[in-house]
Amino acid sequence: MRKWVCLCTLVLGLLAAAAFACAADPSDQEALAQINKRIKSLEEEAKELEGQGDLLAAAIRSGFAIGGKGGKEAFGSLGPLIALNKLDALDAKLDDVWDDLVWLRRVRDVYEAALRLNDRALLDKLHEIMSLESKREALYAGILTLTPGEREQRYKKIDAIDWRQAWMLRDLESQLRAILDANKGGGGGGCFAAGTLVLMADGSFRPIETLRPGDLVLSRSFDCGTDVPARIGEVSSGVDAFVFSINEGLRPNAAHRFYTASRPKSAAELEPGDVLVGRDGPAPVVSKERVGPALAARGRAVPGVTVYNILVEGTHTFYVSADGQATYLVHDQGACGR
Repeated sequence: MRKWVCLCTLVLGLLAAAAFACAADPSDQEALAQINKRIKSLEEEAKELEGQGDLLAAAIRSGFAIGGKGGKEAFGSLGPLIALNKLDALDAKLDDVWDDLVWLRRVRDVYEAALRLNDRALLDKLHEIMSLESKREALYAGILTLTPGEREQRYKKIDAIDWRQAWMLRDLESQLRAILDANKGGGGGGCFAAGTLVLMADGSFRPIETLRPGDLVLSRSFDCGTDVPARIGEVSSGVDAFVFSINEGLRPNAAHRFYTASRPKSAAELEPGDVLVGRDGPAPVVSKERVGPALAARGRAVPGVTVYNILVEGTHTFYVSADGQATYLVHDQGACGR
Protein backbone atom coordinates (compact mmCIF):
# COMPACT_ATOMS: atom_id res chain seq x y z
CA MET A 1 0.00 0.00 0.00
CA ARG A 2 2.60 2.58 1.00
CA LYS A 3 4.69 2.04 -2.15
CA TRP A 4 2.41 4.36 -4.09
CA VAL A 5 2.63 7.18 -1.56
CA CYS A 6 6.41 7.18 -1.39
CA LEU A 7 6.74 6.98 -5.17
CA CYS A 8 4.23 9.71 -5.86
CA THR A 9 5.94 12.28 -3.66
CA LEU A 10 9.20 11.67 -5.49
CA VAL A 11 8.10 11.42 -9.08
CA LEU A 12 4.73 13.00 -9.78
CA GLY A 13 5.76 16.62 -9.65
CA LEU A 14 8.93 16.03 -11.61
CA LEU A 15 7.17 14.02 -14.30
CA ALA A 16 4.48 16.66 -14.67
CA ALA A 17 7.12 19.23 -15.52
CA ALA A 18 8.88 16.83 -17.89
CA ALA A 19 5.88 15.27 -19.59
CA PHE A 20 6.08 17.29 -22.77
CA ALA A 21 9.80 17.89 -22.84
CA CYS A 22 12.40 15.86 -24.71
CA ALA A 23 13.68 12.65 -23.12
CA ALA A 24 16.99 14.26 -22.19
CA ASP A 25 15.25 17.03 -20.25
CA PRO A 26 17.03 17.79 -16.94
CA SER A 27 13.75 17.19 -15.10
CA ASP A 28 13.86 13.54 -16.12
CA GLN A 29 17.41 13.19 -14.88
CA GLU A 30 16.41 14.87 -11.63
CA ALA A 31 13.46 12.50 -11.21
CA LEU A 32 15.72 9.51 -11.73
CA ALA A 33 18.19 10.90 -9.19
CA GLN A 34 15.37 11.31 -6.66
CA ILE A 35 14.22 7.74 -7.24
CA ASN A 36 17.73 6.43 -6.67
CA LYS A 37 18.02 8.55 -3.52
CA ARG A 38 14.77 7.11 -2.20
CA ILE A 39 15.88 3.57 -3.04
CA LYS A 40 19.08 4.07 -1.04
CA SER A 41 17.07 5.44 1.89
CA LEU A 42 14.73 2.46 1.82
CA GLU A 43 17.67 0.05 1.66
CA GLU A 44 19.08 1.66 4.80
CA GLU A 45 15.68 1.52 6.50
CA ALA A 46 15.32 -2.16 5.61
CA LYS A 47 18.76 -2.90 7.04
CA GLU A 48 17.89 -1.09 10.27
CA LEU A 49 14.56 -2.91 10.63
CA GLU A 50 16.25 -6.25 10.00
CA GLY A 51 18.76 -5.44 12.75
CA GLN A 52 16.02 -4.52 15.22
CA GLY A 53 14.10 -7.66 14.34
CA ASP A 54 17.17 -9.87 14.82
CA LEU A 55 17.85 -8.39 18.26
CA LEU A 56 14.24 -8.75 19.35
CA ALA A 57 14.02 -12.30 17.99
CA ALA A 58 17.21 -13.21 19.87
CA ALA A 59 15.77 -11.75 23.09
CA ILE A 60 12.56 -13.72 22.61
CA ARG A 61 14.44 -16.96 22.01
CA SER A 62 16.64 -16.29 25.04
CA GLY A 63 13.71 -15.36 27.26
CA PHE A 64 11.70 -18.46 26.40
CA ALA A 65 14.78 -20.63 26.89
CA ILE A 66 15.72 -19.13 30.27
CA GLY A 67 12.26 -18.63 31.75
CA GLY A 68 11.52 -17.13 35.18
CA LYS A 69 13.25 -13.96 36.28
CA GLY A 70 16.06 -14.40 33.78
CA GLY A 71 13.51 -14.60 30.98
CA LYS A 72 11.92 -11.33 32.09
CA GLU A 73 15.34 -9.72 32.02
CA ALA A 74 15.90 -11.01 28.50
CA PHE A 75 12.65 -9.37 27.42
CA GLY A 76 13.55 -6.17 29.19
CA SER A 77 10.38 -4.23 29.98
CA LEU A 78 8.37 -6.20 27.41
CA GLY A 79 6.30 -9.20 28.30
CA PRO A 80 6.57 -12.23 26.01
CA LEU A 81 3.29 -11.58 24.15
CA ILE A 82 4.07 -7.87 23.74
CA ALA A 83 7.53 -8.77 22.45
CA LEU A 84 6.04 -11.19 19.90
CA ASN A 85 3.50 -8.59 18.80
CA LYS A 86 6.28 -6.04 18.38
CA LEU A 87 8.27 -8.51 16.29
CA ASP A 88 5.21 -9.08 14.08
CA ALA A 89 4.84 -5.32 13.66
CA LEU A 90 8.51 -5.01 12.68
CA ASP A 91 8.11 -7.81 10.14
CA ALA A 92 5.02 -6.12 8.66
CA LYS A 93 6.85 -2.81 8.39
CA LEU A 94 9.82 -4.54 6.78
CA ASP A 95 7.48 -6.15 4.23
CA ASP A 96 6.14 -2.69 3.37
CA VAL A 97 9.66 -1.35 2.90
CA TRP A 98 10.58 -4.25 0.62
CA ASP A 99 7.37 -3.69 -1.38
CA ASP A 100 8.47 -0.07 -1.83
CA LEU A 101 11.94 -1.17 -2.90
CA VAL A 102 10.72 -3.70 -5.44
CA TRP A 103 8.31 -1.18 -6.92
CA LEU A 104 10.80 1.67 -7.08
CA ARG A 105 13.47 -0.55 -8.62
CA ARG A 106 11.04 -1.58 -11.37
CA VAL A 107 10.16 2.05 -12.05
CA ARG A 108 13.85 2.98 -12.05
CA ASP A 109 14.67 0.23 -14.53
CA VAL A 110 11.98 1.43 -16.94
CA TYR A 111 13.01 5.05 -16.41
CA GLU A 112 16.68 4.35 -17.12
CA ALA A 113 15.83 2.34 -20.24
CA ALA A 114 13.48 5.07 -21.50
CA LEU A 115 16.20 7.67 -21.07
CA ARG A 116 18.75 5.48 -22.86
CA LEU A 117 16.34 4.94 -25.73
CA ASN A 118 15.42 8.64 -25.78
CA ASP A 119 11.78 7.44 -25.71
CA ARG A 120 9.44 10.23 -24.71
CA ALA A 121 6.42 7.95 -25.04
CA LEU A 122 7.69 5.63 -22.29
CA LEU A 123 8.44 8.56 -20.00
CA ASP A 124 5.00 10.02 -20.60
CA LYS A 125 3.47 6.63 -19.83
CA LEU A 126 5.21 6.66 -16.45
CA HIS A 127 3.67 10.07 -15.85
CA GLU A 128 0.26 8.65 -16.80
CA ILE A 129 0.70 5.83 -14.27
CA MET A 130 1.59 8.29 -11.54
CA SER A 131 -1.23 10.70 -12.38
CA LEU A 132 -3.59 8.19 -10.76
CA GLU A 133 -1.84 8.72 -7.44
CA SER A 134 -3.59 12.02 -6.70
CA LYS A 135 -6.93 10.20 -6.93
CA ARG A 136 -5.64 7.53 -4.59
CA GLU A 137 -4.39 10.05 -2.02
CA ALA A 138 -7.75 11.83 -2.08
CA LEU A 139 -9.48 8.54 -1.31
CA TYR A 140 -7.17 7.93 1.65
CA ALA A 141 -7.82 11.39 3.11
CA GLY A 142 -10.00 11.09 6.22
CA ILE A 143 -10.58 7.38 5.71
CA LEU A 144 -10.33 6.60 9.45
CA THR A 145 -13.25 8.94 10.21
CA LEU A 146 -15.65 6.95 7.99
CA THR A 147 -18.08 4.31 9.12
CA PRO A 148 -16.95 0.68 8.61
CA GLY A 149 -19.22 0.34 5.56
CA GLU A 150 -17.99 3.57 4.00
CA ARG A 151 -14.40 2.61 4.74
CA GLU A 152 -14.87 -0.74 3.00
CA GLN A 153 -16.21 0.96 -0.12
CA ARG A 154 -13.33 3.43 -0.06
CA TYR A 155 -10.78 0.61 0.17
CA LYS A 156 -12.39 -1.10 -2.82
CA LYS A 157 -11.84 2.05 -4.90
CA ILE A 158 -8.23 2.27 -3.71
CA ASP A 159 -7.78 -1.38 -4.57
CA ALA A 160 -9.04 -0.74 -8.10
CA ILE A 161 -6.47 2.03 -8.58
CA ASP A 162 -3.73 -0.25 -7.23
CA TRP A 163 -4.63 -2.91 -9.77
CA ARG A 164 -4.81 -0.42 -12.62
CA GLN A 165 -1.44 1.09 -11.79
CA ALA A 166 0.17 -2.33 -11.38
CA TRP A 167 -1.09 -3.55 -14.74
CA MET A 168 -0.17 -0.32 -16.48
CA LEU A 169 3.41 -0.76 -15.29
CA ARG A 170 3.40 -4.42 -16.29
CA ASP A 171 2.16 -3.44 -19.75
CA LEU A 172 4.85 -0.76 -19.95
CA GLU A 173 7.52 -3.31 -19.03
CA SER A 174 6.19 -5.62 -21.76
CA GLN A 175 6.36 -2.79 -24.27
CA LEU A 176 9.90 -1.98 -23.18
CA ARG A 177 10.99 -5.60 -23.63
CA ALA A 178 9.58 -5.55 -27.16
CA ILE A 179 11.45 -2.34 -27.94
CA LEU A 180 14.71 -3.68 -26.54
CA ASP A 181 14.28 -6.93 -28.49
CA ALA A 182 13.67 -4.93 -31.65
CA ASN A 183 16.77 -2.84 -31.03
CA LYS A 184 19.02 -5.88 -30.80
CA GLY A 185 19.21 -5.84 -34.59
CA GLY A 186 18.89 -9.60 -35.01
CA GLY A 187 16.27 -11.50 -36.98
CA GLY A 188 12.96 -12.85 -35.81
CA GLY A 189 10.06 -11.38 -33.94
CA GLY A 190 8.53 -9.10 -36.56
CA CYS A 191 4.89 -9.65 -37.50
CA PHE A 192 1.72 -7.97 -38.79
CA ALA A 193 -1.90 -8.25 -37.69
CA ALA A 194 -4.34 -10.14 -39.88
CA GLY A 195 -5.65 -8.04 -42.76
CA THR A 196 -2.28 -6.49 -43.57
CA LEU A 197 -1.92 -6.53 -47.35
CA VAL A 198 1.24 -7.82 -49.00
CA LEU A 199 2.19 -6.73 -52.52
CA MET A 200 2.55 -9.81 -54.73
CA ALA A 201 4.88 -10.20 -57.72
CA ASP A 202 1.93 -9.85 -60.16
CA GLY A 203 0.95 -6.46 -58.68
CA SER A 204 -2.02 -7.72 -56.66
CA PHE A 205 -2.44 -7.52 -52.89
CA ARG A 206 -3.20 -10.41 -50.57
CA PRO A 207 -3.85 -10.48 -46.80
CA ILE A 208 -0.77 -11.74 -45.01
CA GLU A 209 -2.67 -14.51 -43.23
CA THR A 210 -3.59 -16.11 -46.62
CA LEU A 211 -0.01 -16.43 -47.88
CA ARG A 212 1.75 -19.78 -48.19
CA PRO A 213 5.34 -20.97 -48.81
CA GLY A 214 6.10 -20.81 -52.52
CA ASP A 215 3.96 -17.71 -53.20
CA LEU A 216 5.79 -14.94 -55.06
CA VAL A 217 5.91 -11.44 -53.56
CA LEU A 218 7.41 -8.25 -54.91
CA SER A 219 10.69 -7.64 -53.10
CA ARG A 220 13.44 -5.03 -53.16
CA SER A 221 16.87 -6.38 -54.07
CA PHE A 222 19.56 -4.10 -52.69
CA ASP A 223 22.16 -5.99 -54.72
CA CYS A 224 20.35 -5.16 -57.97
CA GLY A 225 18.96 -1.83 -56.81
CA THR A 226 15.48 -2.67 -58.08
CA ASP A 227 12.29 -4.58 -57.25
CA VAL A 228 12.23 -8.27 -58.13
CA PRO A 229 9.92 -11.28 -57.62
CA ALA A 230 10.91 -13.38 -54.60
CA ARG A 231 9.61 -16.62 -53.15
CA ILE A 232 8.16 -17.02 -49.65
CA GLY A 233 10.16 -19.66 -47.83
CA GLU A 234 8.27 -19.75 -44.54
CA VAL A 235 5.04 -18.45 -42.99
CA SER A 236 4.63 -18.06 -39.23
CA SER A 237 2.12 -16.71 -36.73
CA GLY A 238 1.93 -15.87 -33.05
CA VAL A 239 0.20 -13.70 -30.46
CA ASP A 240 1.39 -10.30 -29.22
CA ALA A 241 0.02 -8.24 -26.35
CA PHE A 242 -0.41 -5.24 -28.65
CA VAL A 243 0.44 -3.81 -32.06
CA PHE A 244 0.98 -0.30 -33.39
CA SER A 245 -1.29 1.46 -35.85
CA ILE A 246 0.85 3.31 -38.40
CA ASN A 247 -0.91 5.95 -40.50
CA GLU A 248 -4.28 4.80 -39.13
CA GLY A 249 -4.29 1.35 -40.66
CA LEU A 250 -1.05 -0.57 -40.91
CA ARG A 251 -0.63 -2.76 -37.82
CA PRO A 252 2.86 -4.16 -37.11
CA ASN A 253 4.08 -5.42 -33.77
CA ALA A 254 6.78 -3.47 -31.95
CA ALA A 255 9.67 -5.51 -33.35
CA HIS A 256 9.00 -5.37 -37.09
CA ARG A 257 11.53 -3.29 -39.00
CA PHE A 258 10.71 -0.73 -41.67
CA TYR A 259 13.10 0.86 -44.13
CA THR A 260 13.31 4.63 -43.67
CA ALA A 261 15.19 7.30 -45.57
CA SER A 262 18.00 7.06 -42.98
CA ARG A 263 18.13 3.47 -41.63
CA PRO A 264 15.93 0.50 -40.75
CA LYS A 265 13.76 1.19 -37.69
CA SER A 266 11.47 -1.03 -35.66
CA ALA A 267 7.82 -0.04 -35.44
CA ALA A 268 8.45 0.84 -31.81
CA GLU A 269 11.07 3.38 -32.89
CA LEU A 270 9.02 5.04 -35.62
CA GLU A 271 7.63 8.49 -34.97
CA PRO A 272 5.50 10.91 -37.01
CA GLY A 273 7.88 12.72 -39.35
CA ASP A 274 9.92 9.66 -40.23
CA VAL A 275 9.99 9.00 -43.97
CA LEU A 276 9.51 5.37 -44.96
CA VAL A 277 10.53 3.77 -48.24
CA GLY A 278 7.54 3.04 -50.47
CA ARG A 279 7.35 1.35 -53.86
CA ASP A 280 6.45 4.64 -55.53
CA GLY A 281 8.70 6.88 -53.46
CA PRO A 282 8.93 8.37 -49.97
CA ALA A 283 6.04 7.49 -47.61
CA PRO A 284 5.94 9.71 -44.50
CA VAL A 285 4.71 8.52 -41.12
CA VAL A 286 1.78 10.77 -40.31
CA SER A 287 0.43 9.08 -37.20
CA LYS A 288 1.26 6.27 -34.79
CA GLU A 289 -0.57 4.84 -31.82
CA ARG A 290 -0.49 1.66 -29.78
CA VAL A 291 -3.57 -0.54 -30.02
CA GLY A 292 -4.45 -3.84 -28.38
CA PRO A 293 -6.89 -5.63 -26.12
CA ALA A 294 -8.09 -3.81 -23.02
CA LEU A 295 -7.28 -5.14 -19.59
CA ALA A 296 -10.14 -6.84 -17.80
CA ALA A 297 -11.01 -6.17 -14.18
CA ARG A 298 -8.68 -7.31 -11.40
CA GLY A 299 -5.71 -7.56 -13.71
CA ARG A 300 -6.93 -10.32 -16.03
CA ALA A 301 -5.85 -9.67 -19.60
CA VAL A 302 -8.06 -10.66 -22.52
CA PRO A 303 -6.38 -12.61 -25.38
CA GLY A 304 -3.76 -10.74 -27.39
CA VAL A 305 -3.49 -9.88 -31.09
CA THR A 306 -2.76 -12.68 -33.58
CA VAL A 307 0.08 -11.66 -35.89
CA TYR A 308 1.66 -13.19 -39.02
CA ASN A 309 5.01 -13.01 -40.77
CA ILE A 310 6.70 -14.32 -43.90
CA LEU A 311 10.36 -15.05 -44.63
CA VAL A 312 11.39 -14.09 -48.15
CA GLU A 313 14.13 -16.15 -49.77
CA GLY A 314 17.24 -14.29 -50.89
CA THR A 315 16.19 -10.67 -50.58
CA HIS A 316 14.45 -10.73 -47.17
CA THR A 317 12.23 -7.75 -47.98
CA PHE A 318 8.61 -7.23 -49.00
CA TYR A 319 6.02 -4.46 -49.32
CA VAL A 320 3.01 -4.10 -47.04
CA SER A 321 -0.06 -1.91 -47.26
CA ALA A 322 -3.18 -1.15 -45.23
CA ASP A 323 -5.42 -0.06 -48.08
CA GLY A 324 -3.86 -1.34 -51.32
CA GLN A 325 -2.62 2.16 -52.13
CA ALA A 326 0.31 3.35 -50.00
CA THR A 327 3.05 0.71 -49.70
CA TYR A 328 5.90 0.37 -47.24
CA LEU A 329 9.11 -1.63 -47.62
CA VAL A 330 9.81 -3.87 -44.62
CA HIS A 331 12.38 -6.42 -43.62
CA ASP A 332 11.28 -10.03 -43.10
CA GLN A 333 13.38 -10.33 -39.91
CA GLY A 334 14.99 -13.46 -41.31
CA ALA A 335 18.46 -11.90 -41.58
CA CYS A 336 20.21 -8.74 -40.53
CA GLY A 337 18.89 -5.67 -42.34
CA ARG A 338 20.96 -3.38 -44.52
